[in-house]
Amino acid sequence: MTAPVDRLRQQRDLDGIIRGAASVYLGNVWPFVRITAVIIPLGVAAAALQAGFDDPLAESLVLLPVNLLQAVVNLLVAAAIIAAISHIESGRPPDFSSAYDVAFERFWTLVGALLRVAFHVMLLAVTVVGIPWAVQRIVRLVEGRHVGECTRAVSLGPHP
Repeated sequence: MTAPVDRLRQQRDLDGIIRGAASVYLGNVWPFVRITAVIIPLGVAAAALQAGFDDPLAESLVLLPVNLLQAVVNLLVAAAIIAAISHIESGRPPDFSSAYDVAFERFWTLVGALLRVAFHVMLLAVTVVGIPWAVQRIVRLVEGRHVGECTRAVSLGPHP
């Protein structure tokens, strides 16, 4: 079952968005189940591996590759779902293989976008946390000192 493009693209309130999403997903349950079922084996494997370790370091070393693989698979699944919705929007039925073909074609673009977001979040964390921390450190350093002493205390060069 496909939804007409005008039904997907119309402006609506929150209730309309939820009803529209439910209509799209419920009308195409099995294609979406097949697309997302790829996640299940890795989740089961990660849970089984995690239960088998007593040593936290060994557990981390073993689970790191599994977690990285899960991140890659989750990225591909999200892209495949977006491709399936694009198929629905264009009037075609969603299909497992064509959705994943699109996801694999755009994989490195998605990784690049994810890395850009991570970089900007880290930059934001540095500015939001780092700048006030640096100002606080400088205030503590120069507190109660004469202007000349403050200049020498915060300068990067050697102190006389």
